[in-house]
Amino acid sequence: MNTNLVGPDTSNTPYFTLTTSLIPDELASASTLLLNAVKVRPKLTQAFRLEVKFLQDFAEFRICLDPVLWYDVYLRINPSLTEVVKIARDYVTTTRMSIPPEEDGPFVVDYEETEKDKAYIPCSISREPHKLKKPKDKECEYDHPEFICEGSVITRDGRDTTCNYYFPTKLIVQELNVDNYIVLLRREPIRELLLLPRPNKDKANYNHFDNEMLLQRSEFWKDLLEQQQRLNFHTIAVNYGRWETGQSRDKYAQACHAHIHLLFTSETWEGVKRMVTNKETLSKLNARNYPGPNYLLKDCMELEQQRLQSAEHQCMLASVAKLSETSESVNNSLVNAITSLSTAVSSLNKHVEILIKKDERDNQEKIIVGLDTA
Repeated sequence: MNTNLVGPDTSNTPYFTLTTSLIPDELASASTLLLNAVKVRPKLTQAFRLEVKFLQDFAEFRICLDPVLWYDVYLRINPSLTEVVKIARDYVTTTRMSIPPEEDGPFVVDYEETEKDKAYIPCSISREPHKLKKPKDKECEYDHPEFICEGSVITRDGRDTTCNYYFPTKLIVQELNVDNYIVLLRREPIRELLLLPRPNKDKANYNHFDNEMLLQRSEFWKDLLEQQQRLNFHTIAVNYGRWETGQSRDKYAQACHAHIHLLFTSETWEGVKRMVTNKETLSKLNARNYPGPNYLLKDCMELEQQRLQSAEHQCMLASVAKLSETSESVNNSLVNAITSLSTAVSSLNKHVEILIKKDERDNQEKIIVGLDTA
């Protein structure tokens, strides 16, 4: 494994990067190394994303930090605000120039709107069949999911609770499921799939993992490589911190049931469609032909709005103040020069007057001498 880990302190970007071979044990070790690198600075664990791009013979790992946290942790310690602004602005400019328009999807996700759809909300009495007394109850408009994770978890405030992650029935792609994993569509019209460990209600904590636990398992990478060969996705993305739990109904959630984002090109997405026979599912796949909003561009905007614009304003004010001081110094020097010149001119005038008077006296003396001689 290539352990040449490159971090933000050397790259001047909000990334940790690492390249490794396509061997499950080495992929798991690379994940551990990167996750531990983030934990060295606990503030960074508030929000970050791990991306893994699969190439022919190796995998490129990249952890994308929240750019605002990157600014606070790595750049603010630099005493030169001008240098800080230059590093941040260079990152924003380079990132925007490197992302073609087709990689920034046309859809903006509004979770408040999607949450209103009852078809994606589990029925509160679906686990208690004895309450379904009336025939109309059996036509409940809420979801009655087949899969709900009942693994044991601990909340941020230290309480023991149940995972309760449910798999919306309308989003399951049955043709793509395998023994230990379920494949879901994104609720939003985005060209992605989600890969999640399949729970089993008959076995306590069976296949319950959070994102951190899952990516450090060699067994997961073995299964993922098989799915990569089958589905031909080019990259996976995994969120952590508030980027993972942002849509959780429990604000105290420590971490969600593991879910891996599978990213496709337009060509490989067509290949996925050919694997699906269910007409309703195929219709949903056809409605998801475009990528979602590019998160790196979103990160750049947040960095600008929350840190960079105010820092650039401070730099501008400092430059104006320095220019004012320089102008004042130049003005003072000019005044001093004019004063000195005026003094010199006055002195010169006096000297000229003395010479003129002396010359006049000399001329008068010559005239007197001439008269005496005559």
